Amino acid sequence: MSWLQRRLFTMGFILVLMLLVSLLSTLFGRKSKKEKDDEKSGRITMRQPSGVGFGMLALSLIIMGFIVFVIIMMVASGDGAEAWAESGPMIVLVVGIVALMVLAAGWYCYYLRAYTMVFDQEKIVISKPFKKDEEIPWSSLSRIELETARSILYDKYGQVRLKVGAGWENFGLFCEVARKRIEANRNGANT
Repeated sequence: MSWLQRRLFTMGFILVLMLLVSLLSTLFGRKSKKEKDDEKSGRITMRQPSGVGFGMLALSLIIMGFIVFVIIMMVASGDGAEAWAESGPMIVLVVGIVALMVLAAGWYCYYLRAYTMVFDQEKIVISKPFKKDEEIPWSSLSRIELETARSILYDKYGQVRLKVGAGWENFGLFCEVARKRIEANRNGANT
């Protein structure tokens, strides 16, 4: 094995290990301190399902692994220097594009995990990445529209304050609490 072949094999192996560690840390990430505190205090967390993001990430990693495998096999075949001179720029371009796909999918997974809503009997707290948390007290809401695919919450002025899709975790529980709290607001009770 020549120096170039060993170097490319080592770089491919390290890249595959890095991608594997990235995938595993994304899939089995730990809960944040904030999430643990919310669970202890009885607040319920809603989050968008992250299956689409993980699917994108997994597909990107599979494509990247295939490309690395093809490069390693091309170099290991013996005429690696000649083949690399002919198709090297194209391979670098394809690897770069797939690496951008992996980064975009990883960012999308992070966004889905970080975009949460936490609610209890007093308020709803909406957390979005890179933005300040928004609090909506139940007392400021006057109407809810329950549909099969989403619920829409309106404030006292008739403006839409929040739309929640049925795909969110704990959607049914959220709708039940919202309906009860808004009915209590209409009746003037502070339960």
